[in-house]
Amino acid sequence: MACSSTVKVLIDLTKTEVGLELEELESLTRNLAEELSELAEDVHLLRQSKIPEGGKPGLAAFVIGVLQAEVSVKNLKTLMDFLGERFYGKSLKLEFTTNGKSYKLEYCSRQQLQDAVQAIERLAQLA
Repeated sequence: MACSSTVKVLIDLTKTEVGLELEELESLTRNLAEELSELAEDVHLLRQSKIPEGGKPGLAAFVIGVLQAEVSVKNLKTLMDFLGERFYGKSLKLEFTTNGKSYKLEYCSRQQLQDAVQAIERLAQLA
């Protein structure tokens, strides 16, 4: 039985950083993508084909506040710890894809983070 050695992670900052203007959210998302590039095998802003309602044309090339990373199962806990420390006290929503299946989780505490990482690691081991 083969298992996936990487996990795709969709990181949605739109609920975490509710009070930010579009330009601030865009900047935060780009900076986070740059910071995550050291942990992830691939990280990019999530693209879209249409201008979001209320969005500005200059910001429409990607979904504002959402990025996708592909990270090794080995680096998953490091990624989750990084996000947890960066957004301490805020609820984070992540979507993971491993072995062709998608899972969504939301966490806002260290215990919830640890439980989520353990669950994702177990899911990544399933064929």
